[in-house]
Amino acid sequence: MDIISGLVLLTGVVRLVPAVGKYLEKMCKAMAAYQTPIGLISLIVGVLTLLNVLSGTVIASIFAILAGVVLAISVVGALPGLGEKLQKVAKAISGSQTLFGIIVLIVGILTL
Repeated sequence: MDIISGLVLLTGVVRLVPAVGKYLEKMCKAMAAYQTPIGLISLIVGVLTLLNVLSGTVIASIFAILAGVVLAISVVGALPGLGEKLQKVAKAISGSQTLFGIIVLIVGILTL
């Protein structure tokens, strides 16, 4: 899930990748239309992995949760009690969205 989340986070800059950038950009733009559902799935998969319901590493699940919060902030921000705190986290991360997207993508590739 980290790979997909990382690509969606990198939608604006993925065209700069030599040789395959324009193809990746088309794919990322298509996935970006589903940013909120991808974020919710990433958040759920990250939580389930932390609870040992799904297999995976702790680092990958933490990045999946953070990417899920950033991608699905419109839905997650509406949660009573947690919404405001999660919005602050998402705003802090989204300031460096490109760097965070690269890290999430690398973590996803390394934990295949």
